[in-house]
Amino acid sequence: MQLVEPRYTLLSDSYLRQTAVPALYKQLREKVADITRDTQFVSVMTDTWTTFMSSESLISLTSHWIDDNWTR
Repeated sequence: MQLVEPRYTLLSDSYLRQTAVPALYKQLREKVADITRDTQFVSVMTDTWTTFMSSESLISLTSHWIDDNWTR
């Protein structure tokens, strides 16, 4: 970013870990809870893999549901 825009200051990693990510998690958790509150069934899938560029393992979680109007 120093090369692209010298005036731009990156957020600190402690701010991201302690403030931004927890706030985003809370906001998204509440939104998903509101959307699925009246849902009778939810299908949940997980997938794990390792990147070819490093030894880090990754995991994803996906869920699907439909409402009473058969809308996804």
